[in-house]
Amino acid sequence: MKKNYKNFILFTVTVIGLAGIVQLTKNSTQQPIKAEPLPKKNNLILTDKWNPAYSERIYSSSNTIIGPDTLKITNNEFLPTGTSKSINGWGTGVRSDTGGLFFYSTVGDANFPGTSVVKARQIGATQKVDLVTGRYYQYSFQGNFVYSSGGWVHFYTDQLGLWGSYYPERNVNFNISKNFKSKADSMTVFFSLGLDNVAYKPATGRYENIQLIDITGDVLDLISEVDELFTDASRTQLKYSTTQQKIDALKKDFSAYKSALDKSDYDRVNSGLTLAQTLLDKIKMNLSIVPLENNPDNEPSYIISGKTDPYTFLSLVSDNRSFPAGTLSSEVEGDQKKYLLQADKNGNFNYQLPKGSYFKTGEVVTIVSMLNGKTAQFKFTVKDTVPPNQPTLDKLKDVSTTFSGSAEKDSTVKVYEESSKNVVFSGRTDTQGRYTITIPEAKRTLKPYTNYYVTATDQAGNVSEASAKQMVADTLPPTAEPVKQILNLGSTLPEVNKLITKISDNAGVNDVTIQLTKEPDISNVGYVSAEVTLTDKANNKTVLAVPIVIKDNQTVIDENYLVNAQDFTVPASAYPDTNAEKRAFLIKHSKLKAWDLTTGKDAIDQVRINVPTLQKKPGTYTIGMLLGNLRKDVTVTFTNGELAFDQLPNELSFGTQTIRAKKQVIKPEETVKISVNDSRFSTSNWRLTTQLDRPISTDEGDKLGGELIFQEKDSDGKWIEKVINEQSTTEVYTNSSAELGNTTIDFLEDKKITLAVFPGSIYSNRYYSTKIIWTLEVGP
Repeated sequence: MKKNYKNFILFTVTVIGLAGIVQLTKNSTQQPIKAEPLPKKNNLILTDKWNPAYSERIYSSSNTIIGPDTLKITNNEFLPTGTSKSINGWGTGVRSDTGGLFFYSTVGDANFPGTSVVKARQIGATQKVDLVTGRYYQYSFQGNFVYSSGGWVHFYTDQLGLWGSYYPERNVNFNISKNFKSKADSMTVFFSLGLDNVAYKPATGRYENIQLIDITGDVLDLISEVDELFTDASRTQLKYSTTQQKIDALKKDFSAYKSALDKSDYDRVNSGLTLAQTLLDKIKMNLSIVPLENNPDNEPSYIISGKTDPYTFLSLVSDNRSFPAGTLSSEVEGDQKKYLLQADKNGNFNYQLPKGSYFKTGEVVTIVSMLNGKTAQFKFTVKDTVPPNQPTLDKLKDVSTTFSGSAEKDSTVKVYEESSKNVVFSGRTDTQGRYTITIPEAKRTLKPYTNYYVTATDQAGNVSEASAKQMVADTLPPTAEPVKQILNLGSTLPEVNKLITKISDNAGVNDVTIQLTKEPDISNVGYVSAEVTLTDKANNKTVLAVPIVIKDNQTVIDENYLVNAQDFTVPASAYPDTNAEKRAFLIKHSKLKAWDLTTGKDAIDQVRINVPTLQKKPGTYTIGMLLGNLRKDVTVTFTNGELAFDQLPNELSFGTQTIRAKKQVIKPEETVKISVNDSRFSTSNWRLTTQLDRPISTDEGDKLGGELIFQEKDSDGKWIEKVINEQSTTEVYTNSSAELGNTTIDFLEDKKITLAVFPGSIYSNRYYSTKIIWTLEVGP
């Protein structure tokens, strides 16, 4: 026999502090779109098939709905045109010549005497429309509603639900359009109008342009067009015809339909557009080539080779020659240009001139590139490579004794002073292309900030371009002395020029800049340093470390030392037994800081701690922190300590389950683990109990047919079960040998918490929740 199961969602328990909150989620199914046939975009609403109808629903302040919604058709007649028709005596309705609906409401909501219960009354018209399950539709209409003293407008369909609202005195206009995927083979629509129960002043409502059309073809076209952006189903490469314009147009279409798409279609279109945009954005239209030259011994004189984006289409233009006509199409809509070549999958390309042809000096070659609608243009000029390469001139200092550098071997090097353009020195390179020209004693030293450059002339008389200029550098940095700063915690750092004194520089102090290049952290008591950098006109730098001392009202300080410590309170049980541990304990909890101000080094190891009366028992004590001639007294308070939770589970979840015909025992999704910290001075036995603050139920008050069970093994290894409920506490752990520190309780092997669910007492698709209270109890 085939068994029928209904899905239901059990519950999730979230523990906050000592209690928890339960949450649920709903399962859903998706139906595919049938690709064929594609109906025409006819309005499925029949303007002459509106049945007069009314709705009466019961509300109260304590329960939103006491009785079920009712939708009643007055008779089998259709709403007429021209002459209004009474609807249940609550008002009238009429169909306009354009197919719209007009209602006039005269009877409002009714109160039940002596109660807060209201009977909501609405008049309108309804129609049942045949649909195809799984197809996409667009439902739209316009409305105008005029109220004298307030009323209700509702637009109901059994697929899209009920929407609308209450409006006080005002004139309301609507323009509504909703796309959706049909979940059934028909849809009932109901347009209504009603009055409130305060003042029965009439209201009018008009609905126009009511349309329900099949948009499945548009959706399928969108999906197909997104797929067509790529070369194949792997979606790893765009078609050449895919452009930003095409992607933007599909994004606009997607925006119009995405609210109606099911998850499968939505993900397919959204991921396709996202991936297409990502792939298109990777196309940067960069292009580089091996520099062209006029030397026929080198390939760049007759071969253009370079790199660009993979599969880019390229055309060549020269101001000195004609290239063959292109034959390749970019496949981009509207691009009529024919391209000469296409880069390979790695972006590499090359073109060779006919045999015997070479590029000429100064010739300009233009490369036009196109890929997926992106285009760029690059110009390259053919260089004359006959003269010597540009020589180099090594950096110069005011104390330099030579001019040196590199140039073509066996060439003549001339040294020029820039301002006069005169040759001041000359020499020759060696066979390695190096030159060294000695500066005569009479010409030393070189004047700072003077510019020099060199040229190289080969044996044929070709002169190189000038080298890069070199300015004679001022090599001596400025000097200054740091000024130690003593600041109160919370104050600001003084201006940088107050951190140093006695500034000097061989080129004068007017061009010396002062910068704070390392700002110290002055948010804590202690010793830090600021870094001040002095830079002269020649960019020579001097870096000074400026001592910064920060103090507060817990600080004692003299010329040599600084000591800072805080009063503190801890459980007496935490105080250790050995001297080394005691020292470390007091340093840590007093947050002791100490510095030697003469060296800037940490001096905690030099601090002597005076503890004449400190004992390991509750009380208040004074200890002394001694360094040099300084003494800082610290008040230490030892408490009795406490027994407290160190870790509680944030959530106890049993997940989403399926209703079955037999009892179910469900484990939590995650292991329950609780940690308890005992810092009491005098430890004693304790136990952990738990209790529900209310029955496991839905927000609507429906109780779960089941129990939360605690299980543990007895001394014989047998499982013992206890019910956790709201009526009494349940002991889940006993510590009969209490010790200081943490105790971890795992509900995994010898202890478990499970949920027993009984058949026939659970509602599907409901959230069931409760709160769990954990309690620590001290006692035997």
